[in-house]
Amino acid sequence: MIKFNIIVACSHAIIREGVNSILRTRPNYEIVCSVETVDELFELLKCTIPSAIIIDPDHLKGFEPCSFQRLDNLYGLSNVLVLTGNTCSEFILGILAKDITHLLSVNCAEQELFNALEAIDANEDYLCKQAIDLLLNENKNGSQQKISDDCLTKKEIEIIKLLADGLSTKDIAAKLYLSGHTVNTHRRNILRKLKFSNTSELVMYAVKTGIVDVMEYYI
Repeated sequence: MIKFNIIVACSHAIIREGVNSILRTRPNYEIVCSVETVDELFELLKCTIPSAIIIDPDHLKGFEPCSFQRLDNLYGLSNVLVLTGNTCSEFILGILAKDITHLLSVNCAEQELFNALEAIDANEDYLCKQAIDLLLNENKNGSQQKISDDCLTKKEIEIIKLLADGLSTKDIAAKLYLSGHTVNTHRRNILRKLKFSNTSELVMYAVKTGIVDVMEYYI
């Protein structure tokens, strides 16, 4: 069995040990190290390349907004999972604006942690349902723009809605009776048409343009 190696970066003992305890329930995940400061993290990355980093920026000593850029330079951001208890929509938008494509609330169920890590392993983006709901709630009283029908196909719009609902490629494939390869092809075509680089941008676009029916989430 190939191990999926993880660094957990958080100075909050309860959160850190909680994450570690959950990860230990799955034999394919191995915790390389748990660090409590940003300096420890950067020093570790000089000699270790983990499969993923789980980081709580609010509870990592010495972490500043500019630390994301340094982390990007040392390791990249595509395999970084941000874990946060901050439910402010401005904070969520700020995180996504830094090219973070994997975001998880500390209040999420254990399975969502594994869903996020599986998404990293599959080179897919992942926003937890709570983060998506925050964006929906922020936008529900705002103006919406409808996209033209000739931009996306009905199937592509259907897939966007399911992505915005927090479904993984595997879940979408099962729901639509498609192969995972077909769903990924649709996803790439959608990103290409809309000129986005990741699913996080796509979900935000879906919220802002009204592809996602906000009322479906609040009835």
